[in-house]
Amino acid sequence: MQQRRRGGTGRGSDEPGTGPRRGTRSRAFALTAGLVCLAGGSAAAIGAVGARSDTRDAQAAADAAEIVAIRFDLRAAHMTEANTLLLEVFGQATDSDIDAARAARREARADAAAALERIADGQGPTALEARSLLEMLESDGIGVLEDAPPLTLLDTAWNAAFLSRQPEAALGDDLLALDDLMLTGTTGAAVLSDGLDAAYVLGTPDVDELLIDYVAESEPYLENNGGHLGPDAADPLADSYVFDARGPVEHPGVDRIRRLVVESELWTFDQWIRSWQQGRPTDPAPFDLPELVTRTNDLTVASTAVIDEAIAAEREALTDTASSAAARGLVLFGLAAMLLLVPLLLGGSAVRRRFRAITSAAAQISIDPLTGVGNRNHLRAETETKVSDDAHRWHLAAAIDMDRFKLINDTWGHAVGDRVLVEVAQRLTVIVDEWRGSVPGASGTVVRLGGDEFLLTLHAPAPINIDAVRRRLDEVRSTWISVSARDDTKPGVARPTDRVQLAFSVGLATALAPVALDDLMHLADLASYEEKAVRSGADPRRRRPDDTGTTERQTSEHGAADRTSTSAAGDDV
Repeated sequence: MQQRRRGGTGRGSDEPGTGPRRGTRSRAFALTAGLVCLAGGSAAAIGAVGARSDTRDAQAAADAAEIVAIRFDLRAAHMTEANTLLLEVFGQATDSDIDAARAARREARADAAAALERIADGQGPTALEARSLLEMLESDGIGVLEDAPPLTLLDTAWNAAFLSRQPEAALGDDLLALDDLMLTGTTGAAVLSDGLDAAYVLGTPDVDELLIDYVAESEPYLENNGGHLGPDAADPLADSYVFDARGPVEHPGVDRIRRLVVESELWTFDQWIRSWQQGRPTDPAPFDLPELVTRTNDLTVASTAVIDEAIAAEREALTDTASSAAARGLVLFGLAAMLLLVPLLLGGSAVRRRFRAITSAAAQISIDPLTGVGNRNHLRAETETKVSDDAHRWHLAAAIDMDRFKLINDTWGHAVGDRVLVEVAQRLTVIVDEWRGSVPGASGTVVRLGGDEFLLTLHAPAPINIDAVRRRLDEVRSTWISVSARDDTKPGVARPTDRVQLAFSVGLATALAPVALDDLMHLADLASYEEKAVRSGADPRRRRPDDTGTTERQTSEHGAADRTSTSAAGDDV
């Protein structure tokens, strides 16, 4: 009877090579599909990262636009209060007007501080600008004053407009143009301020103490710096002190405010102010103070509307950009996750088995197979970073070397020797676990360095209680465990007792971070060798085995280790 081919059960399965070809095609298809998905997923992931970057950039631009608005609000509020204080002197403002101006100034400062604190938490030039403005608000002294002097108010108004503005290279053309527009918004308040100075010099009315310093500078100011608008009546913002263009493209709102200034006819009044620099004018002002107040207030209201509209449009555009980038990033991230998952699904159980094998192998590389504690690889991976990290400020290393371990193996056999090593490792691990649970932020590890040597490390943000650690180690090494007698005890050799002591020598070293792990271990080893010599009586100059004190040596005050050799009394095995 013809033998059925392996793997063939249906029609055509006896055809040569059908089964293997089908398996080969399936694997080739899976491989191709996996590679395609991997490439697509990688591209989507790169796109998601780019979208995230775009989101951050758009948010930074939105924050920069917010600072433009903050600058305008602060400047306008402080100038308005200063002018209102002077207007009351001439009967053009009431106590309630002053109270309202002060309330508006306090509200503007509070709103600005809240927004600036949020922006200052970020990174980059926008955050630096926000921190600078916050510092200005905290240090100008107005925050604690109910009735701020006009000079202080005008100083803060100037700083709000010009202090620590971002360089042109850090802003795009749109934000530069918006920043330029912001400066035009207080044109009316600036002209009114000059008009009040002139009114005081011409009339010298009585003023209260709050205004004395301000009015004392009115005439010197007019004679040297009076006037804000440029020399051209048709283009009063050109070469003016209220508009200092930085952007290469003028904001459309600037032209609207330019027309408003022309319509207000404030240029003629501003030129009259400039004439004070050639001496006190003999001609009267183009309009009286009430008319000046009306014209400047109308200009301020109209200019503020233009600026508010421009800032709102910029905010909306930048918010839409940030939202679009965030949504794009979310979609691309999901697509990347889905495409990158396909190769894993195609790999199926083989991939999972391979992953488990790799994980298991990695675990074996860092774990001592006998005791279950870490090995030297684990020590390097877990401890080197801790001793150089300021978050773990204090460190302790205990070098542990078993006493007469060869005698245990020779007397009881290697099985008992292994049992002793396992017991010591487990009890040292308990010390570390207790340490982690009792000290916030603490960590530690137990490592078998090889043979009968262990290393215990403790790390903490606060000083380590060395005496407490020493007491716990003394408890471990004074412990006796029960064992079974060796079956092949040599004839004539007395059978030992059924108990073995977990005796070992300990060297303790402590250090402040940062410290090199090798240096810390070396000092702990030296302390351990010293103790082993004392316990064996090799160095009569050192303390005897029944001494209970310790030997401590401090090598430096910072960044190095102290070493302490600790002895234990107890019977030999």
